[in-house]
Amino acid sequence: MPRRLVLLSAAVACAALQLGLLVESVEAGAGSSADSGGCSGGGDGPTIQVGCDAAPPPPPPPPNRPSGITNPTRPCVSTPAAAVDGWDPEGYDSATFANSGFTLFRYPDGTVGRSFGDGREQRAFTRRCPDGPAINNGAYWVDVGITIDDVIDDATDRARRQIPVPTLDISPPPQAGGVVNLGLWLAIAPVPPITVRAEAGGLWAEVTANLARTTWDMGNGDTVTCEGPGEPITDIDDPGQGPCGYTYRRSSPDDAPYQLGLSATWTISYRSSAGGGTRPPLDRTVTVDYDVDEIQTIGISN
Repeated sequence: MPRRLVLLSAAVACAALQLGLLVESVEAGAGSSADSGGCSGGGDGPTIQVGCDAAPPPPPPPPNRPSGITNPTRPCVSTPAAAVDGWDPEGYDSATFANSGFTLFRYPDGTVGRSFGDGREQRAFTRRCPDGPAINNGAYWVDVGITIDDVIDDATDRARRQIPVPTLDISPPPQAGGVVNLGLWLAIAPVPPITVRAEAGGLWAEVTANLARTTWDMGNGDTVTCEGPGEPITDIDDPGQGPCGYTYRRSSPDDAPYQLGLSATWTISYRSSAGGGTRPPLDRTVTVDYDVDEIQTIGISN
């Protein structure tokens, strides 16, 4: 009896309630497992049996972004999913996919595709990740029109969203205010590099954001630029300014504290299946009131 193969993403698979499907996966071992999408399966040798219960579909991709881009936490290898001998897509059209909105077909090389009424075309891939059961690594659909730029853009967008608003670590702190001729230490809480990986079929990109510099607007027309996050104070009894520092020579107006502004600049670089490069840097900014007073002293001669 011929075997049959159909590959489904979690959303499509889970829409076919309790549907048993055969998928071919390289190096799949015996046993069974379940994933967070409500799918479970097991198998022996090169074939895995997959069945899915009802589960909420994954969130849609960002607007104007093709589907099929994933963001695994570790490098994975994706390969086009091949139909096993004897697979007949027409045999599934009426019974299984009557309301699916797509038509299954097989490419000349034996791999699986599907087409939609609006002209979209997707290709099925299997994913193998280090130290992960093959069934959880999963099969998924990728828009045929996805380019390496789409994958880099996706990883870049996700990395940029993880860059936090800077947390000030200056001395004297804003709540205490400054004093004329007393040196400031300018710094923000350090943040480690942020790395995000995205994959779609055989395409992959890894984007890393690094805190490059901090630029301080002292509110009086002066600016200070420091490498990285700056340096927090090490000796509270030291009246001098820090390596990344500033000293006010005039007090702020009585009714208007200085507006101390900070811009933290992050550089963004990537490496990918098509080479490496950079994307435009990102600035995260914050502004606080900073009151600077002048202390008058009276000296008494000996």
